[in-house]
Amino acid sequence: MLEIQNIVPGKSYACKFKPNGLTTTDSIGIIILRDKEKQLVKIKDANTSEIHVLAYKDVWDIDEVEWVES
Repeated sequence: MLEIQNIVPGKSYACKFKPNGLTTTDSIGIIILRDKEKQLVKIKDANTSEIHVLAYKDVWDIDEVEWVES
């Protein structure tokens, strides 16, 4: 797995996170944007399509995504 600091702009990544840090269930999302200065990540939840803005520390299991058309 990758660290958020090591992801490469222009590539697609997914990660696990807890929506708003409040639930006990982990979610999976696509990383849309990373703000290095503020150490924030904008994520689109793969299940609900909701957008979340989370601190670096609140995302884990980051891996590159390969898009496949069906």
